[in-house]
Amino acid sequence: MLNMKLTIDISKANASASPLVTPSGRFHLTREIGRGAEGRVYQASSISSCECRVAVKVISGSRNVCSDHYLPILQLVKHPNILRVVNVEESERYTYIVTELCDKDLFTFLTATPRGLLSEHHAAQLFGQLCRAIRFLHKSGVVHQDIKLENLLIKNDQLKLGDLGSARFIEPVGPKFEESISKSTSMRNGRTFIYLCPELLTKYPNKLKCDGRQADIWAMGITLFVMVSGCLPWQEASPIDENFSMYASSGSLRKFLPQTVSGSLVNLLEGLLCINPLERLDSFDVLEHSWFSTFIYETSQGAPMSCKEHETLSCGKKRSSCGVEGSLSTKKHRSHDIQ
Repeated sequence: MLNMKLTIDISKANASASPLVTPSGRFHLTREIGRGAEGRVYQASSISSCECRVAVKVISGSRNVCSDHYLPILQLVKHPNILRVVNVEESERYTYIVTELCDKDLFTFLTATPRGLLSEHHAAQLFGQLCRAIRFLHKSGVVHQDIKLENLLIKNDQLKLGDLGSARFIEPVGPKFEESISKSTSMRNGRTFIYLCPELLTKYPNKLKCDGRQADIWAMGITLFVMVSGCLPWQEASPIDENFSMYASSGSLRKFLPQTVSGSLVNLLEGLLCINPLERLDSFDVLEHSWFSTFIYETSQGAPMSCKEHETLSCGKKRSSCGVEGSLSTKKHRSHDIQ
């Protein structure tokens, strides 16, 4: 019989207790593999098949996934470079997000390299996969809103974009966008703040012409910068940061990057990190940049693909095209299979 007290109040479990399980009783939580601002991540196995290993993110509080964007977006986005969410369960006090299990995140991957950075060839392989994931999201009418090294996962040398908890459908400019800006700027003390674009941090005149896609592109630029340099260009994209002010004045990133970085890559980074959001590259242009033409990188299926090859995306843009399937399993919890 399922121990409901144990599954609802996971924080009180101890080493001598029975194996932790999700509210539905489908997954055993075997060991902690990470933690963040929202909660902890556990490796888990399916009760029906111990060989089926997954990751379970346990978040304090119910996300009320039926009434917000989360489940509809999970139903909509199916892509080899987006972390697959297989189940979402809710108890009275916790939300359990069950995903495929990956090896490590990109931050951990970089810190394990000799100099904390990647060659341009290796960076192109991984960044190209991120570009395809973001292009898919944007074409599907979704913005991620939390792109950072910790949310990029590696599985068998394949990059997976994870944590869609902040993702939203693209909204017309208006009160909802202003609310999104308010939430983003409230993260000043977190690592996510480093990835925020200048129009979210200052009274930029073109702010209200943005819809979130430009912010995703900026965060991609910061991510690529760190991948090839091993450091951040600045601490925040606002005039109070000396490095950012220097970049804003000159428009050039050359002085902030190692001399070994190619001119083509510098040009791409300046397109991603263009201060004017209306002149920033978009997700459909990035893979067509000349920097990628230097490399033949692998697709998520392992077949060589040049940057000129176009994906056939089967998912529509409209919100109404995605169904939400959820069932109330017991009075204590809800479980949602992501089909």
